[in-house]
Amino acid sequence: HVIDDIDLSWSKYYEGRTKQAAYSQYLSSLEVCVEAFDFIDSLGHIDYICRHANYADNNLNYHEFSEYIDDIFIKLAQNEKALEINTRRLRNPEAIPALLKIYIRWAQLGGKLVTIGSDAHNASTIGSFYAEALDLAAFCGLQPVYFKNHQPKRINKNSEIFNMSNF
Repeated sequence: HVIDDIDLSWSKYYEGRTKQAAYSQYLSSLEVCVEAFDFIDSLGHIDYICRHANYADNNLNYHEFSEYIDDIFIKLAQNEKALEINTRRLRNPEAIPALLKIYIRWAQLGGKLVTIGSDAHNASTIGSFYAEALDLAAFCGLQPVYFKNHQPKRINKNSEIFNMSNF
């Protein structure tokens, strides 16, 4: 959420920057993190910057940032990592086409796994748009998982994640 000591939720990050410059720096920073922190199981928030950017089109469009996105995805796929589907952006119907292209590309470059996070900041949004995230994963040919001891566990209607006694 922070680049060069500036929180991406602050308008200061975007001041005087084109979308291309702001998003390129964000994606470049993500790539550095993916290279430096190989202990992660899933890369979350690939589209986090979209939430706070104030451009006419704030979507993370694959065609605008394909080189960065491909480099990140290739590194993740080679290391059998997952990519998060963050359901917060699924609330915005205008974001869906851009997100779909991102996750299709993830699958094309060898990505197989996705985690699903609702990014809930209050109780009422826990699990929001979970069914839509499952549909997105299925459409793209991706397997939703959660991790237990750094091992992916498949999510399906019979998986232990749906047994609330496990929590």
